[in-house]
Amino acid sequence: MKGKESHHIGDLITCAVVEEYGAKDNYSFADISAITLDQLKRWLRLMKENTSTMSTHTHQVSTLQIFRRVLINRSDELYITIIIMLILMFFSASMIYFLEHKAQPKAFSSISSALWWAAAALTTVGYGDIYPITVAGKVFAALIAICGIGMFALPTSILGSGFIEEMEKIKQIKQTNIHAQLIKEAFEIENLIRVRNFIKERGVKVYRKSIELSTLQNELNLSTDEIYQAIKRTRGLRLRNIHSREESVFEDMVIAERFPSQRSYGGLIKRDDGVTVINTTAVSEAAVGHFSSVLAAMLNANYISNEYFNAGALIKERRHNFSSHSVYSELNFESDDVISELKEFAADLRTTIKPKSLVILFFSAAKSRPDVTLATGGKRGDKCYDHDSPTFDDLSRLIPFCHAFNDRLSSEFQQSLSEEIPINDHSPKRICQFIRQETGADVLTLRVNIKTLRWGDIEVYYRFIDAISDMVRLHLLK
Repeated sequence: MKGKESHHIGDLITCAVVEEYGAKDNYSFADISAITLDQLKRWLRLMKENTSTMSTHTHQVSTLQIFRRVLINRSDELYITIIIMLILMFFSASMIYFLEHKAQPKAFSSISSALWWAAAALTTVGYGDIYPITVAGKVFAALIAICGIGMFALPTSILGSGFIEEMEKIKQIKQTNIHAQLIKEAFEIENLIRVRNFIKERGVKVYRKSIELSTLQNELNLSTDEIYQAIKRTRGLRLRNIHSREESVFEDMVIAERFPSQRSYGGLIKRDDGVTVINTTAVSEAAVGHFSSVLAAMLNANYISNEYFNAGALIKERRHNFSSHSVYSELNFESDDVISELKEFAADLRTTIKPKSLVILFFSAAKSRPDVTLATGGKRGDKCYDHDSPTFDDLSRLIPFCHAFNDRLSSEFQQSLSEEIPINDHSPKRICQFIRQETGADVLTLRVNIKTLRWGDIEVYYRFIDAISDMVRLHLLK
């Protein structure tokens, strides 16, 4: 590699000379030294691009890239060092002028002429063309030479430590990427054989629901810090505090989740124009994103999920409610007040959802709420298929679906379906009304109690999702 790089540098210098003087058999040193500064900058820039390209093919970071990072990261220290060196150089020139001017008026005619001696002394080069001859001048020169060794060693040590730090960072990033890949691969399979067989029978590919932090530590042989660093640096992974049991008062367990992250706001998976599953609150509640993504997979449906933004987020920049927003009613997406992620989210809704198709909006419900709730717009307390602002047209499909779904929930899971709308969905700020207005699709809002999402048996959890997909296919996708 070093031989190749030297060859490239030589070619670049030759090209620069040819550009300036034209092609000829021999070039003098004067020809080469006369290359303009602008040409050197231009060819060095080309050399940098060339080195970067080579490093991409070899999966390595180029030396020029590392050097640039070191200069940027250590710019403050280097700036202070240079200022101190300049101050010391001017001080040395002034002092040697006052000490030697009378003895050597020609050699040290002014402070500015003494700067040459100061530069040579501080850099310990010592050309010998001018030098002090007085005792005081010699003593001062010796002190300056000693100071020069220390001062000019400072930039070297700063750059050296910067290079070591950058190499350690590169090494750490590589190791972190390996850890992140191990964690991602851990989500590719559920731990129970009967659950794996059930998923295999359905012919879908889904991520594992969640993995406890202690499990990652024990089975992947990773420390807590290694796991935190890997997940922090990797899109599509997150850690979450949860209640380990329904009766837990505090969040006493840390779990990891994997989620789709193709877009700036979260996930977009395109499968079938006929049905789309949408989740706007995956970051808010554990298992909400996983449940909706599995439902989309079992329905072979498009999937759109907001994985980063929440009205109650600790990070100020992420405090945005994708479920209800004034921009949905005002349709002013070009406003500077609307974040780019929400613009992208709305654009994906418009392009992915087709007219007259089915959209399932998925949310979780509190423990005190019904097991399962259906809504199609409307006001709180209205029946899902009997109100003034419906988001679903064909009641001949919706009503039989509600009845059949309730029967299956009761017989198979000992749960019940509520047709009473729990919140006001009639406002034009609600996402269901926006989708209805912009695409003309039938929008069904599904809410499932967090007891089913979080603490139920994992096999029952998957069978529950499968039951919903069966009911949707039988009654709503005819």
